[in-house]
Amino acid sequence: SSTWDRPSKLKIHVRVHTNEHPYKCQLCSCKFKTSGTLTNHIRVHTNERPYPCHICPYRSKTSIDLTTHVRIHSGERPYQCHICNHRFVQSSHLTNHIRIHTGERPYLCTICKKSFGDRSNLTKHIRIHTGERPYQYHRCERWFKTNSNRNKHQNVPLHEHDYTR
Repeated sequence: SSTWDRPSKLKIHVRVHTNEHPYKCQLCSCKFKTSGTLTNHIRVHTNERPYPCHICPYRSKTSIDLTTHVRIHSGERPYQCHICNHRFVQSSHLTNHIRIHTGERPYLCTICKKSFGDRSNLTKHIRIHTGERPYQYHRCERWFKTNSNRNKHQNVPLHEHDYTR
């Protein structure tokens, strides 16, 4: 049996069973179980990165992401595959990796029934159907389906504002 040191933690845990998502993003259709998760999500839209790395210029959106990032510098890879011994910086990367060995693809597109081994690939795939482009590049107002596409675009020096006259 589990115990919680505060009633608020129990209330959040109960949402696992009720599937309640009371916190709604005002910028898109996403809903969340906790206000903290919503706060982190909003940074997808604002690109706010309040957590600086003390080794390099990197800044992260969450403290957990910063902890993972710092492992790049330290070389720490604490999660190991019991099948092939490959190591990972995040437990979720290990979980997704093990699905390569098992063939498990638990994330199903409800539109075309294609399945995926991790949720992020399903999320990106669904944007093919919906046309959603949640990542904006602020200098030219273009929107992108993935954060990596936006980042690639912002490194292309073909915008008028990039040149001074």
